[in-house]
Amino acid sequence: MSEPIIRLNNVVKEFTVGGGFAKEERFRALQGISFDIYAGKTLALVGESGCGKSTCARLMTKVYPCTEGEILFKGKNIDDIKKRKELQEYRSQVQMVFQDPFGSLNPTHTIEHHLTRPLLIHKQVEHKSEIAARLEELLALVELPSDTLAKFPHQLSGGQRQRVNLARALAVGAEVILADEPTSMLDVSIRLGVLNLMQKMKNEYGIGFLYITHDLATAHYIAEETAVMYKRPDR
Repeated sequence: MSEPIIRLNNVVKEFTVGGGFAKEERFRALQGISFDIYAGKTLALVGESGCGKSTCARLMTKVYPCTEGEILFKGKNIDDIKKRKELQEYRSQVQMVFQDPFGSLNPTHTIEHHLTRPLLIHKQVEHKSEIAARLEELLALVELPSDTLAKFPHQLSGGQRQRVNLARALAVGAEVILADEPTSMLDVSIRLGVLNLMQKMKNEYGIGFLYITHDLATAHYIAEETAVMYKRPDR
């Protein structure tokens, strides 16, 4: 088997809680977490609420540092990614898609703005004249009509908004997508369409997925492997 694109080795994460007039204490959110994500494969991370699934994803996007252990991206410890340019490149390659498809889109901007901005920030087009064609390509990849560009988030369904979020990840050249409960706020009738789109992105573009969920049925549908987390009784 090929080398994983992301590897977590015995990761521990502790947070400090309290302080001020309250006693400061250490809270251990993750204990000894290890798993691998491969290009073109989906790993489902399942478990009850509060067991630390989303914390894993936030560590992988460098929102928080690990307390112990290491996270490797293509064999390199992400703690060593510190320069602005390297950090921007890493965050373009490792993208997160959130549970709420509306909350992650600015309601005051059109979909065209939401897709154009990452193209420019991450320098995915050489000239501005290429933007229009790239936007059309992105919409086609996520199976949305061209007139979607002129619309605002509130004019789209939940499933369409989640497709826009996936298009935004494609726009910056994502190699790994961390999908945190991406279908849990969608109607049952449109969940399958979003899951099938993720399957397409995995199979046709070689994107690796971490699919965070508490729903074993969707995990079984989309993932080649499943890792189970649990919440310790003392947490």
